[in-house]
Amino acid sequence: MGPAVTTPTDQVIWRQANPAYIVIQFFRNVRPMVLPFAIIFVSGGARGGIGMDSWYLWITLAIGIGIAISSVISWRFFRFGLSDRQLLVRSGILNKQERAVAYERIQAVNIEEAPLDRVFGVVRVQVETAAGGGGKESDIQIEALRRDEAEQLRTWLGQARQHLRQEASPEAGPTSATPGTGIGETIPDEGELIHKLSVGELLLAGATSGRIGPAAAIVGFGAQFADDVVPQSMWERLPWSDVASVVSSVQTVFLVVLVLGLVAWVLSVISTVLSIGGFEIRRHDDQLLLRFGLLDRRRLTIPVRRIQAVRVVEGVLRQPFGLAELRFETAGYTTESGEHGMLLPILRHRDTARFLQDVVPDFAFDPVAISLRPVPARALRRYVMPGAVQVALAVTVVVAIAWRVTGDVQDWSLYLYLLVLVVAVYGWLEFRDAGWHLEGDRLVMRGRTGARETVITRRQRLQHRRVEANWFQRRARLVTFRASVAAGGSGGGLAIANIESGDGEYLLAALAATPRFRFPNPTASSSDFGR
Repeated sequence: MGPAVTTPTDQVIWRQANPAYIVIQFFRNVRPMVLPFAIIFVSGGARGGIGMDSWYLWITLAIGIGIAISSVISWRFFRFGLSDRQLLVRSGILNKQERAVAYERIQAVNIEEAPLDRVFGVVRVQVETAAGGGGKESDIQIEALRRDEAEQLRTWLGQARQHLRQEASPEAGPTSATPGTGIGETIPDEGELIHKLSVGELLLAGATSGRIGPAAAIVGFGAQFADDVVPQSMWERLPWSDVASVVSSVQTVFLVVLVLGLVAWVLSVISTVLSIGGFEIRRHDDQLLLRFGLLDRRRLTIPVRRIQAVRVVEGVLRQPFGLAELRFETAGYTTESGEHGMLLPILRHRDTARFLQDVVPDFAFDPVAISLRPVPARALRRYVMPGAVQVALAVTVVVAIAWRVTGDVQDWSLYLYLLVLVVAVYGWLEFRDAGWHLEGDRLVMRGRTGARETVITRRQRLQHRRVEANWFQRRARLVTFRASVAAGGSGGGLAIANIESGDGEYLLAALAATPRFRFPNPTASSSDFGR
């Protein structure tokens, strides 16, 4: 970035990324080809040679050379520039692009480091704006900056944003940093330490995370290619007749499934540890600073004033142990990575109120002590019956097909009807957990989508709200209440189904931007409101 820089209004100082950009972009573009190439290479070797697939090697080599040339050209044409009022980025070879972000529109400047970035001593800078929505089109990403350059750029953008906002609101007082006179000192990463994840908490988060599903998929995907990876001679030496007799045992099948599940669970623990290892959250002025990641190191900045809602997520493995995860919805924040919505990966459920009071007091509440208004008892069948009936019909079709093909109903097919019971129990859990609470302008809603989620927001944060009901709900005097807050990506939706129609009308009126009258609060008394 260099030392002091003067930027007149009509002048833009352009800079180029570090040459490491070429290598990083090359490996990033080549990465999708590694797995299919490895599969073909290994399977060809197991069959006694790769000559029959040599055409793939030549095509891969040609593509690799093309990607290398493209990476060099991409680096040559990538530029970012600083003026006194905006950040500009130019990129593209044939389809040239130039994007500009006014300093006062910048919400956060995040710094990320992938393993390959650390090899070359560079980082990636992500500039977040209020437009949000996924980052690729509305935000700016600058690759391959040296760490000191990235820190200086972040400081410059922070000073420029503050200066321009002071110009727009002179009554707020003078600012201590003025862009144009120099890069200035780096914004401190320290600040007040709020929480740092211990090793025990990290392992507990991994052991109770919901990543076992993707890990199991990886195990299953690898098993599909076992016949290609293992040499044919080894397969032929296996005593398949004995294996067939063993596999017929239900206990053995259960043991195999248990072992595969254990492997998937271990992979999920490792994945979680790599993703959130070294997690810490600090507060500096009105911003939260998050650091986490052992491989991809991330430093995220969350403006507290932009937070629209907080979610307390109790996973299936965490709820029985009184554990939860805190997530946030914030205007303009990208959600291209699941961790971008993470406020705290794991904490004791009973400690939620204290943590929120320290971090985001506007959303502080006690999810243990709060009394939610439940959905009416007559809504139970609407939570249980639809899913159970659909699964029962699907299982019946499968059993009928099996009987048609084999001429007999297999014992295993009857066990499928246990899925109906599982779905019915899940529907009952949805009914039991559903509820809402409105106190002043603070709205709390609880529901279940696999994990139990409690969402808290404020009336001023709501973008829209509506009440809807299908024909069956109207007959039962039930409605579904929906609302949303401003959030990046596909987040921000709030909903609770099958509440009293009177409750829905109350929420609709009480949460209006400028309510003209006030309904009696059904949570404030035990009266049969709206029934």
